[in-house]
Amino acid sequence: MIYTNESKPKILDGVTPAMAEHINRTIETAIDANYRSRHAEKVADKAEGISKSVRDDADNGFLTPNVTFTTGELLPAGSQPTVERSGTNLFPEFFLRVPEGRKGDSGILVPLQNGFLRFDVEDGFLYLLHHAGIEPPNLSIDEDKESQTYGELFWNMEEG
Repeated sequence: MIYTNESKPKILDGVTPAMAEHINRTIETAIDANYRSRHAEKVADKAEGISKSVRDDADNGFLTPNVTFTTGELLPAGSQPTVERSGTNLFPEFFLRVPEGRKGDSGILVPLQNGFLRFDVEDGFLYLLHHAGIEPPNLSIDEDKESQTYGELFWNMEEG
């Protein structure tokens, strides 16, 4: 029997049962391959649409990469800084190599309109230096042991 366009199988003259079975298996395989091919085309079209949507979102700034900076390496003074990039566009990783800078002064200098404030650390103590006549800033230390900023120094500034 050989399948035809009709719903009933038809026996053709001169075809042995073994040949008919082989022809039927070939036809069934072709029908299955045709179905899978059409399904694969639909899946490929859908994947292409998703890919285009993701590219459009990235181009329009809707996707933000998750950037990682790995611990860098300190190079000798005078060396050229380098950056090595790895990872993917959405998850880039950067390895930094930077030259050692010259030794600077310790502390922090805050220039003001009528002078400056300077914070220095010496022998484990924090010192605040300021010009005579300048009101020292309102500083406080977070003493709440449950706080995420416990032990940090704050400069409490008034609005205005």
